[in-house]
Amino acid sequence: MTKFIHLALFSLFLSACGTREKSDALRLMIWGDASELSAVQSFVRGFEQSHPGTQVRIFSVNPTDYNQSLQSLYLKKQSPDVFYVSRDWASFYAHRGMLQDLSTFIDADREFDFNDFYPAGRDSFLYKGRPYAVAKDFTTMVLYYNEDLFKKAGVGLPNSKWTWSDLRSAAMKLTRDADNDGAPEQYGFAVDTWLGWMMPWIWQAGGDFLDEKGEKGVAGVTPYFEQNVRAFQFLYDLIHKDKCAPDAKVVDQVGIPSLFIGGKLAMCVYGLWACLNFKEIRDFRWNVAPLPRNKNKATVVLTVGYGISSRTKKPNDAGELVKHLTGIEGQTQVAQSGLAVPARKSVAQSPQFLRAPFLPAFVDNRVF
Repeated sequence: MTKFIHLALFSLFLSACGTREKSDALRLMIWGDASELSAVQSFVRGFEQSHPGTQVRIFSVNPTDYNQSLQSLYLKKQSPDVFYVSRDWASFYAHRGMLQDLSTFIDADREFDFNDFYPAGRDSFLYKGRPYAVAKDFTTMVLYYNEDLFKKAGVGLPNSKWTWSDLRSAAMKLTRDADNDGAPEQYGFAVDTWLGWMMPWIWQAGGDFLDEKGEKGVAGVTPYFEQNVRAFQFLYDLIHKDKCAPDAKVVDQVGIPSLFIGGKLAMCVYGLWACLNFKEIRDFRWNVAPLPRNKNKATVVLTVGYGISSRTKKPNDAGELVKHLTGIEGQTQVAQSGLAVPARKSVAQSPQFLRAPFLPAFVDNRVF
């Protein structure tokens, strides 16, 4: 059903592009589930209210199809005016000429303080030293844990001093297999496999994905081979040796979020977005902590920006939309939505985020 909805929205987008002359609306292309679409719609309403006569049409595309769809639209000269840009694709889009250079746009507005943005988000969208998108938000990866399970097992709660050894020890103590059939009723930890999830463990082990020249992108081929293997081995052993993490079959069939929400998983690693589901938990108390360390202490910053198409026919309106969404008002809405951490330091460090209503009061979201 979800895939059908995304395909229907994408078809609607193509139809709208084909009738561009009949519509004066700005086109904003995003990805995400229904909750993200609803949040962005509320952000845009604020822009439309402060810019009478300017309408924005939002189109959501399945994340797995997003980049292919965007490139296809660009080749057909039907690209949206403004669109999500992930840090992983920003340089590619800029190199292909799909994005406007925003240097003049940023420099011309004295009220747009580019230094208010966290460098890890701001600099992710630089290409040859020039900005081609503006960070809209970000999240780090943190450790979510079921506080009730920890207390019941008499295990100390995760903290900023935890190491891999602490994680492994706790995960083993928190795993329960009452009938000894090899299929635990409760797991201590869960291992995921997508690249953003794996990156912190590689860095914590002292490894990396690229060499110092930014080359050799296959993790095992870099000069950090031994360090990378150490990270993979640690995670592999949690599943296959210690038996305290579900294997791929269980993860595929049940899903890590479902295991955690159901009280059958003591720890998992996600970004802030997991709070949108976990905040509905009523059966137990949960919280977040920094990731454990090994040789290094590390996490990853996952960030997305707003880019303006090089082919937009309304560059001024598109610029105003980006300024609104990444300005103080737009960022305050991000803070209160729970989608991610605001890209602006001044908002992320304000009560609007630190005491935002989307999280239970006992959760310390400064960890993010």
